[in-house]
Amino acid sequence: MNLSLVLRARIIAVLLFGVVWAGAWDIWWHGAVGRDSFWIAPHLMLYASVFGAAALGIFTWWQERGGEEAFIWRRLALSLSVILLAAPLDEIWHQVFGKEVFSTPLIIWSPPHLMIVFGLLASFLTVLPFLLADEEEPKRLFVPMVFGGIYHIFAYFVIPFDPRGSYHIVGFAGAFFAALVLSYSLSFARDKLKGFGVAFLTMVFFLIPLAVRFSDKVAAGTGVLPYERAPAFLELLALFIPAILVDLLWGRYSKLTLGAVAGFFYAAILHGFASGFLPLEYQYGAAEVAVAVAAGTAGGVMGAFLSKLRFM
Repeated sequence: MNLSLVLRARIIAVLLFGVVWAGAWDIWWHGAVGRDSFWIAPHLMLYASVFGAAALGIFTWWQERGGEEAFIWRRLALSLSVILLAAPLDEIWHQVFGKEVFSTPLIIWSPPHLMIVFGLLASFLTVLPFLLADEEEPKRLFVPMVFGGIYHIFAYFVIPFDPRGSYHIVGFAGAFFAALVLSYSLSFARDKLKGFGVAFLTMVFFLIPLAVRFSDKVAAGTGVLPYERAPAFLELLALFIPAILVDLLWGRYSKLTLGAVAGFFYAAILHGFASGFLPLEYQYGAAEVAVAVAAGTAGGVMGAFLSKLRFM
């Protein structure tokens, strides 16, 4: 096997993105179909992608043993092993505590699910330097794909705070967390990869896995709490307008200013206009909009601030 390290990194990045896609598919499946078996299609795609990435990572670690970069491939192999270990632990968790339903945030924050989340995040961050060092043109696609995957992980983690969803555990102030991960992800992407359109492409790759939302039907017994989504075009505008503004204004204003802009427009578009499209029982007033916009702006600033700390 005579593949360059960069090409191997590209293959692993695609497989990791497949894990993200399978995770989004899994969320839809559990809501629309239920958790009928461990051997459902999203699980098979997820663990096949992880196994493929782990096999290539372990092979490269063995091949590069003793070299300067062997520890990086070892770290990648260990990160992917955490995801593989989560499969049997998830089954044990369900045997002991029962199957999670959508009425509890544990469907997001259960320990086995968090193992997958943090193992996947560590894997993306481990393979990213190889892609950034690539001097060929495909870098302009593979790196934003990784950024989009990382943003997807962050967005998944803060789902229970979403004012629009089943939980909204802190009400409309939850817009703070969605704006924080949006702002952080866009700033992180623009910091790591120079050039116009990076934030826009990051958002494109973030949205690609969401194409698995085949329908809005809900299976009986899943515990999905009743709520109404904003129209799709509002969600798209709330994501793409901040990304476009960050691309256009990057370098002209401070990160904190751009974070505030991104958070403000995200919250103002999504929460400022969604109510008028919802059934009467789900509509809300100006006070809730003001809280969401203020929280979103603050979250955008915090996300930009955290991106300056360079801990990833």
